Amino acid sequence: FERVAVKNIYFRHHLKPEFTRSHHPLPDNIRVGRNRGIIMGYGEIICSLASFLLYDLLRSRVIILFILLTIMASVAGLWAKIRLSYCGMLSHACYSISIIGGFDVYILLSQFLQNTNTNGRSDKSMTDNVVLIVCSLPLLGLLAMGISNLLLVLKLDAELEARKISDQ
Repeated sequence: FERVAVKNIYFRHHLKPEFTRSHHPLPDNIRVGRNRGIIMGYGEIICSLASFLLYDLLRSRVIILFILLTIMASVAGLWAKIRLSYCGMLSHACYSISIIGGFDVYILLSQFLQNTNTNGRSDKSMTDNVVLIVCSLPLLGLLAMGISNLLLVLKLDAELEARKISDQ
């Protein structure tokens, strides 16, 4: 068995032992993707905090609960990327894509349909739509980062499958 030291990787001491003490080196594509994912993880936390703008606009208990869950999911997703935890990153990607993306689409569609169904066209409705789009940009950013996280999960899955096959 050959031991390979992991270099040029953020938080290398927090990696799971299967990636630091294994005879299989950590591939460059996963190392680079993990480093980018960690940087984007901080962006996710910032976008999660910026989504309080949406609460300021809509003022609903559902929105505040959603934002708090999103902040917790972003922190957990960052920790999963630091550890390179397959299950943690997969659950974070699923939450980001399905829940955050679906909620963002729901809010935008409901606002646009609500403004379309009004009898009189007011000058304020376009402004409301623009404000809603600007306030939902952090959620769109979270969706994009969730897709990026899913790509890292797919790379990690391929690597784990290759390791399983080579160990047999």
